Amino acid sequence: MERNFDSDFYAHVLNKIKSYIYVTDINTDEIIYMNDALKRLLKIEKPEGKICWKVLETGLEKRCDFCKIDDLIKSGGDGSYCWEGKSSITGRIYRNFDSMILWNGKTYHIQNSIDITEQAEISHNATIDELTGILNRRAGKERLSELIENLSGDRMITVALFDVNELKTINDMYGHSEGDIMLNYIVKITERNLTGENFAFRLSGDEFVVVFCDSKISAADECMKSVLKQLDDEREKNDISYNVSFSYGMAEIYSDNKYSVSDILSIADARMYIQKRDYHIRKAKLRLHENNSMSNVEDCCFEYDKDKLYKILVDSTDDFLFIGNMKTGEFMYPERLVTEFGLPSKIISNAAAVWSELIHPEDEMTFLRSNQEIADGRLEQHIVEYRARNTDGNWVKLRCRGKMMRDAEGEPEIFAGFISKVD
Repeated sequence: MERNFDSDFYAHVLNKIKSYIYVTDINTDEIIYMNDALKRLLKIEKPEGKICWKVLETGLEKRCDFCKIDDLIKSGGDGSYCWEGKSSITGRIYRNFDSMILWNGKTYHIQNSIDITEQAEISHNATIDELTGILNRRAGKERLSELIENLSGDRMITVALFDVNELKTINDMYGHSEGDIMLNYIVKITERNLTGENFAFRLSGDEFVVVFCDSKISAADECMKSVLKQLDDEREKNDISYNVSFSYGMAEIYSDNKYSVSDILSIADARMYIQKRDYHIRKAKLRLHENNSMSNVEDCCFEYDKDKLYKILVDSTDDFLFIGNMKTGEFMYPERLVTEFGLPSKIISNAAAVWSELIHPEDEMTFLRSNQEIADGRLEQHIVEYRARNTDGNWVKLRCRGKMMRDAEGEPEIFAGFISKVD
């Protein structure tokens, strides 16, 4: 059964709604209706007849710049707008839904607003780097991606990627808290030099990205150099006793380049590497100059991981690197050699006897005699050629070059060298 409701019923329904609703005359901006929730929020009992922008905002002398009435009129009154803004009265953030309605020959503006302050703060915090306060990696890359997608005509951007120099050294010498101070110092100076739509974000621990909108690479380069100079000039007044700098590389992007964010960062990173390499070269030369002579460095001061050294050497050559303990008779060979010639394992006891089973009969004695002379300590190095059978049954000509080192008593201790294939 159809039931008719009067205006008091609808007003009662609207007053029960927790969102904030008001209606205005689009010609006069006078408030025609405001629900109880909005009245309580604004602490106003009778807003009807008052001008909306005088009630809803502070310090205005005309209709709000963000008012959607003109846009609604242009859409023919059938459109609607959803937008977010911060109230100058409450200081909170609202999601607003604007529309128009034609009633009894007059057109009215309706706005329904929802307080989203908490959600907006959570969303904002999710985009911010906790340490420096600028955009984090995800948010920065998303914003850069939007810029790239919206490039058109002759618009362009320049992207600079910079890597902080000596962050690890500062962390090791002064602690991570001092490293954090340095990063914040760099970000503060960098942001101070950004204007307009330009922005920065943190890509990783010591890597940052600066985006220059409608700036050629030459102008962006001048800005980055200015930042570096200010970092050096203002160290003392910021109680920073060490040098602060970064290495950077840049990429200039136009609308027709069709680069992805990853492409752009890769280009900038490759160019940044050149500066970083030159920086380390300069530092090395400076250290050499300060030391005056390498004779001041004692042999015992240099430490390294022997296992890692062996792996690096094995992986850096096409030859087969081997090393033998002359005290125990155990030899270690690379995996490639073990696989190709079917050796029982990488570490072999009585290696000469194992190899003699693989060596061509005509070469066997030459091989064994040469190895025995090393074992007896009569020779300290040898070069011997022989043929060995691989797992395919083919004879492969090999050349073994090795050198023996003695212990403190002069006895054979280590024998190492390379086995090479001979064409």
